[in-house]
Amino acid sequence: MSTTITGVSRSSSVLEKRAQRLLRVANNVVDKAKSAILHKASRSFRANNDRHSCTSTYFDILPVELQVNIFRHCSYHDLLNLRRTSHAFRSLIDVNESNIVREMVELCEFHELSKLFPPPKRRLAPERMQTFYSLKYIYFLRTSHMLCSELAHHLAERAINPTLETFLRRERKELANTAIRTIQASLTTQLYYAYYFIYLAHLRLDFARATLALDYTSHLLPTEPSTLLTTYLHIQREIISTLPSSVLITIHHCMTFLVNTMRLSLSPEHPHNHNDALVCLLLRSHVALKRILEYFLADSGTTRNGGRNLRKAFMEKMQREKEEAELRSPINFGGRDYQPKVKETWFQVAKEEMEKRRLAGHQPELYIFKGIPSVRLGCQLCRDG
Repeated sequence: MSTTITGVSRSSSVLEKRAQRLLRVANNVVDKAKSAILHKASRSFRANNDRHSCTSTYFDILPVELQVNIFRHCSYHDLLNLRRTSHAFRSLIDVNESNIVREMVELCEFHELSKLFPPPKRRLAPERMQTFYSLKYIYFLRTSHMLCSELAHHLAERAINPTLETFLRRERKELANTAIRTIQASLTTQLYYAYYFIYLAHLRLDFARATLALDYTSHLLPTEPSTLLTTYLHIQREIISTLPSSVLITIHHCMTFLVNTMRLSLSPEHPHNHNDALVCLLLRSHVALKRILEYFLADSGTTRNGGRNLRKAFMEKMQREKEEAELRSPINFGGRDYQPKVKETWFQVAKEEMEKRRLAGHQPELYIFKGIPSVRLGCQLCRDG
């Protein structure tokens, strides 16, 4: 009897152990299945299943739309720092880079600039191109916006300060801050279009210069001074003819204000166009707005490093650019005997286009402030010009 009971107890213990082992196996299978389902759900939207793409957090379970929505509120430097955090975040940002940057551009303050400078395209197939938003692209937009904004601040400051000479120092500061911010916000957008025109005209001129250089060395091109100048004006006409009338007037006011401010700064005494050679060199630089901003910084001398070093660095850069221009002088606007004029950059062609569209007599831009004189931005073709 005892032998039978012992045998039954052994059999039951063996079955219990087998059941426990099967239960553990089943639990392991269920856990793996759950992990696989969660991993598949969080990675199904990605094109690349990189082995470092898992951050080992609940962030992986979020849909890609929510992840992009989170990343788009980060700044450019925040994304760079996040990419350096781990392989997981780097892979996550790289895989969804185009979607993240696209959302960032739509939210950023320089969204208008992205319309003038659309993102580049990359080839996905022999006959298929796709627009790609990259971190390099938003860096270009950001630096361009900062350039235009800072230059607009200096222009607004030079327009407002002369009108406040009769005010006390404290009153002058309070009134100036409000007026400068208002003018700066408007000028920044206008400088976007000026930057677009100068940038595009310079790119096309470089291409035309290279073509003319090949023809020149082959003795197929005459050496008259007007050869490259005619090409330069033709390039400007092609660009300006595509601009809407409202944008054309806005850029013309902005360019007039920019050149007049430089003239007054370079030649405070009459005649103010005495140093137009330097103004021409600045306008025809491959980084025109940057050079103009450097000039204003050097001229003001209000930075923490002082104005002396800035003036020295600015003059060195301008001297190098002048020497480079002279090296290209046999084909650069007709040679050494030719003296470029300010009107040949924008103004001559813009005036012709505005007269062609019958835009003469348009309204100037007035900035009216309480307690201080108003500021007028206009041109010779304005109604009271």
